[in-house]
Amino acid sequence: MITVHSILEQHANVPIFEKEMLLAFSTRHSREFIMSHPNEEILKRQARAYARLLKKREAGWSVAHILGKKEFFELNFFVNKHTLIPRPETELLVWLALKRLESTDGRRLTTVIDVGTGSGCISIAIARSMRKSGIYEHIDFFGIDTSRPALRVAKKNAALHDTHITFLHGNLLEPITNKQAATGNENLLITANLPYLTQEQFDEEPSIHREPLSALVAKEGGLFFYKRLLKQLRQIMVDRTPSTVTLFMEIDPSQSRMLSHISTSIFPNAAVATHKDLAGHDRVVEILIDATPTKVLSLAE
Repeated sequence: MITVHSILEQHANVPIFEKEMLLAFSTRHSREFIMSHPNEEILKRQARAYARLLKKREAGWSVAHILGKKEFFELNFFVNKHTLIPRPETELLVWLALKRLESTDGRRLTTVIDVGTGSGCISIAIARSMRKSGIYEHIDFFGIDTSRPALRVAKKNAALHDTHITFLHGNLLEPITNKQAATGNENLLITANLPYLTQEQFDEEPSIHREPLSALVAKEGGLFFYKRLLKQLRQIMVDRTPSTVTLFMEIDPSQSRMLSHISTSIFPNAAVATHKDLAGHDRVVEILIDATPTKVLSLAE
């Protein structure tokens, strides 16, 4: 007889928690059930289904891709081959955005834009968390991506979590500059988890080779898209005149100094700060821009 215990003892090269998740999916039980019932019988058809999933895992597919879902910010999200798998370190973007929104003047319209939205997890997590706040009704949420298949996943996730987010197809902030979304005389908050790995970094990390290359790798030391984003934002400041702009950009730790330097060269009067992740690595560069020339900026606000 095949039991939970006996089947999990096999394939020692796969982490036990991953095998538990795959077996739970194959048997339509929860992982908690699998962990607490080692003597539960596994039917032959369930064992075959589990073997197929395990084969995909050993071929380099992540558990999230195999199961088609991933938890982020305590919410479950649909993912597939067209989307980046949400990482725990990206939750820092959400926390920082929420902190900034909580300090926002609730009487003024706020536009939140997630650039390179992918599965939509960042904007959806922010929207869900802001629901009970007094300024939620004054916030417009947008998600932008160049991938139409990824946007379909994002819309599915937004429906799953009952969040109203307008998803736009386009390159970085182009849908905004093209007036598909209104900005002007409001607070503008932008989150961006754009491709920031170099080709060398991608090649050295086999675990991400099944994810879309276009969502991971960028030229110019991984900063190509962030440079374009900053230049587009500068044009928005000229054309649309938002009251304040806060931009959060996720980075590789090695890029913090260079991106901070680029940011201040494009926005000399901006306040720039770097935030560390839980591992103590530089992970997010924040830029605060105020359209009021006489106002003294402080990221402590």
